[in-house]
Amino acid sequence: MATKTYRLPKTFPLDHWNRDCGRTDEIVRETKSHFYVKMDEDGWGDMESDADYYICCGSDMGWEYQGLVSSARATLAALRKQGPPKGEEQS
Repeated sequence: MATKTYRLPKTFPLDHWNRDCGRTDEIVRETKSHFYVKMDEDGWGDMESDADYYICCGSDMGWEYQGLVSSARATLAALRKQGPPKGEEQS
């Protein structure tokens, strides 16, 4: 399966993984504010749909979730800008 490495903000992906999602995702590098995550097509789709869910339901969540919702927006934008993995493995 094709893979690709994505530059993502830290907050939402950490929450995503703490809920046992993205089991095939692999952190390959970390900075103060971002992860570089190697994902396959399934991992990309899983994180994309999870972020989209948080954005859609953000108005129903309490104020304590607004930072997470904001990070979900940034994560979704980054995933869509960089596109899903296609073809050969990439880094």
